Amino acid sequence: MESYTDQKRPFRSLVGELQLPFHAGQIASSIVKLHGDLRHEEHIIITERDYTDFMTRYPAIATHLSAMLITRTPLFVGYSLSDPDFNSIRTVIRSRLGAFERMSYVVQFNVDAERVEQALDDKLHIISLTVPSGASYDEALASLFEEMQRQIDSLTGAALRKARPDLFERVDTTMVSGTVTSLSEKNVIEATSRLCFVLMPFAEEFDAIYRLLIEPVAREMGMDVLRADQMTGPGFIIEQIRSAIQQARVCVADVTNGNQNVLYEVGYAQALGKPLVLMADADVKSLPFDIAHQRMVIYKRDDIEGAQGPLRAALLALLSEDKLAEADRLFQRGEYRGAIAAAVVVLEQHLRDALEDKTGRAERMAISRLVTELNRQKRLPPEGTNDLSRVIVIRNAAIHSVASPPREDAEFVLNVARGFLRPIGGDAVQQGTEADAQ
Repeated sequence: MESYTDQKRPFRSLVGELQLPFHAGQIASSIVKLHGDLRHEEHIIITERDYTDFMTRYPAIATHLSAMLITRTPLFVGYSLSDPDFNSIRTVIRSRLGAFERMSYVVQFNVDAERVEQALDDKLHIISLTVPSGASYDEALASLFEEMQRQIDSLTGAALRKARPDLFERVDTTMVSGTVTSLSEKNVIEATSRLCFVLMPFAEEFDAIYRLLIEPVAREMGMDVLRADQMTGPGFIIEQIRSAIQQARVCVADVTNGNQNVLYEVGYAQALGKPLVLMADADVKSLPFDIAHQRMVIYKRDDIEGAQGPLRAALLALLSEDKLAEADRLFQRGEYRGAIAAAVVVLEQHLRDALEDKTGRAERMAISRLVTELNRQKRLPPEGTNDLSRVIVIRNAAIHSVASPPREDAEFVLNVARGFLRPIGGDAVQQGTEADAQ
């Protein structure tokens, strides 16, 4: 439990049956303590009989454990096949599920192939990790779980994109498979996403903030909003939330009241380096110390729409100066695909802002249509049109082709983006001299 507390991950501890009615949220983990808990002396396990009779004395716990495992695949870590805990849990599963018992997986080390094959007859799949003598078992386990999480992230990300094609540009799965581990791929994901994922408590008091403040600003900036309670389909909510954070272009989090689920999601978004705007009610008394010093959009409940300007400014900063700085860092590291993707996000946002028509037609326009519309409004000089046409070609090749883009293409796109960040003058969107020189 200390590990969950240190990482600020929501959980509930189940020692006896009195804790079962208390719900810790959709993304909270349940820790079933079969050995009792020193903080609950009435449940301390001292004798062997205390242990063997645990499930008999607490049938609701046994039912809860069975209910969890009827829809989930058990993965046992740190158990031998003769471990009393291991056999006790399996006895509960078999007594409640019978023929519907799912295959259980056990992580062990250096198990021979014959033993692995024999265990399958007992509905046990042994995942044998080969660890050389003297090597760390901890590191081997860490590598296994990291790889498992990468696979889950890749699958859930692909599922979300398939389920909501209105939010994402179609792109090959291999181009967006490194969500967590690669800053370059993160920018490819953001460049092909229109998702603004909202992190806030599922409570009626926050609905107006969502509908009157966040949604209209996001739509004006070419994005669609989504929050976890609007996500449908099979799967576990925690993985769906992780996936939405990964696949979003930006995230907006309301940290009013310091909701633990929201704070965990904020921490995850920050760990990914995801563009993130924090919000809070002006009447909130205090904020968690680790986010209190960060930039925050403050709103008043009696004037919710009055905070649209500050929210728009915060999002624009993330998608312009901050994003261009990230593109520069990627370019310096030789990650040209990510640099191009990040720079085009900057361009897309500023082209949308430059449109004279603010009726909402620009909300869903891709960058190519934005250029066409700006030309129709005579807002682009000829050289600007030519440069942007070349940017679109470079961008599409970088996003959709496996081949790595050349340095000169990334440099050209960055120079064009820098030009559009300069003040707009005259009747046309000003183009940077560095780009003109290409």
